[in-house]
Amino acid sequence: MIRLKGNKAFIISAMVAILGIASDFVLGYATPEAIGHYGIIQVGWGEVALWRPMISMLMATVAFPIYLFGIQEVAERIRLSFPKLSRLFLTLSILSSSGWLLTHVFFCAPQFVYSYLFQKGMPELALEMADELTLMLFPGLAVMLVIMSLALLLLFIMFMSGRTPFARWTALGSPFVVFAILAVIQSVFPDSRFAMGLLTGFIHFGLLVQFSMILAQTRRNASKNAENPS
Repeated sequence: MIRLKGNKAFIISAMVAILGIASDFVLGYATPEAIGHYGIIQVGWGEVALWRPMISMLMATVAFPIYLFGIQEVAERIRLSFPKLSRLFLTLSILSSSGWLLTHVFFCAPQFVYSYLFQKGMPELALEMADELTLMLFPGLAVMLVIMSLALLLLFIMFMSGRTPFARWTALGSPFVVFAILAVIQSVFPDSRFAMGLLTGFIHFGLLVQFSMILAQTRRNASKNAENPS
């Protein structure tokens, strides 16, 4: 895999995180009220324009692979402190990356089907088809989510240890933490399309915050080293 050395990897990963946030917001901005058997389909999906899941998939397809440059550089920066865990983190990240786009398909495909059939005047069939499509996609998604969660948990633990080149508070940018914050916001505004759109993009928000934190610390450390060479 090609490695982008220095801050380039963090900058480009933070930039594509913004694209990822946009892709999820376009997808999640709908009246929130779960319907169907699995709590995934939202009542507002029937009003969603068909171009939205299509453009959302396009943006996600661009964003997801580029994250690996930043992830690879993070693993390299913490390698001296955690040689085995950093390799495991990178390995799990690469393994899960094959299914990252599936997370988007899991929401985009049912939303497209539901919206299309609903707008054709077949709401019952729309719900049935979207439910069945959700069920079909879930097993593969579950495997990917377990692997990805393990990678994110490892990174969180390494940051919290205080033994990496980055401060402990870098762990606060974890998608786990960001999800908790956005979930609280969404619970305070349960009928807000905007809050639902933000919550949908929690992973990208977390990655944006975390890569930005890492970039800021890297630049600060480089500035200190330049001022005090030894």
